[in-house]
Amino acid sequence: MELFENTAILAVMATLGAFLFIIGIWFGFHKELTSAYNSAADKYRDTFVLELQYPNNVPKVFGMYLLATLVACLLGVLINPVLVIFVLAIAYFLPGIVYDAKKMEKIKRVNQVLPNVLQQLAANTKNTGSISMALQEVAITAPKPMDYELALISRQEQELKSFTKALANARERLDSQWFDIVTAVLITADEKGGKASAALDNLSKVFQQLIKMQNRIDTATAQGRMSMKMMLAMPFVVIGIVYMVDPGLLALAVSNTAGKVMLGAATVFYLGSLFLAIWLSKVKL
Repeated sequence: MELFENTAILAVMATLGAFLFIIGIWFGFHKELTSAYNSAADKYRDTFVLELQYPNNVPKVFGMYLLATLVACLLGVLINPVLVIFVLAIAYFLPGIVYDAKKMEKIKRVNQVLPNVLQQLAANTKNTGSISMALQEVAITAPKPMDYELALISRQEQELKSFTKALANARERLDSQWFDIVTAVLITADEKGGKASAALDNLSKVFQQLIKMQNRIDTATAQGRMSMKMMLAMPFVVIGIVYMVDPGLLALAVSNTAGKVMLGAATVFYLGSLFLAIWLSKVKL
């Protein structure tokens, strides 16, 4: 009973100490923390909200993320305090990793639907005689994510009073080589009065051929990518087999300096081969 009471008192004191520490940090670095929060909020809106259509509720998103990080840190303290360093590192780099992955996924989706969107845009431009009006009409029926992007271009054109600036923003936001070509054609047609409908129709046909070629390349390299994944998984399979056969071998490897150096070197070479294999497996048109 006495042990339980002492433990409860220590837990309350630790919680109170942590609370007072947080309050002290807030009052000591209020301006710096506010500035960092505003900077992170603006970056979140410019990337996750504007580009990836994530919820535009910064306090809720940040609060949930910080709460999850805090819970993970507390679990790390209970298991092994060293884990807190890894939790904080993951929490710091995870948003960038998620953003890059989602951005690549969006670019692939844009490139897939772009030929059909260009066909609709070419037909509507020919009928209406105006690229701006054609964008507004196609935005209603275009597949995701081009429906959002075309609607945003139309809205920014009205806000900025410039079709060229709206396209330039979309070009920077999408970061797609194919869409770069489309924006260049649209800007040229808008400034010099060329036949945009014919150019867009031709681009649509070119992109369709590129998609077919990319699909053939993906099919031809599928076996090589599968072999790469199997080779990269082999070290973990071997470690698992060794652990099941004789766990003492792994303990021996991490119990002396030479073993740690060899494991570190093996990890570095493995990561290097992983990045090299990923780079070689990506064939882009």
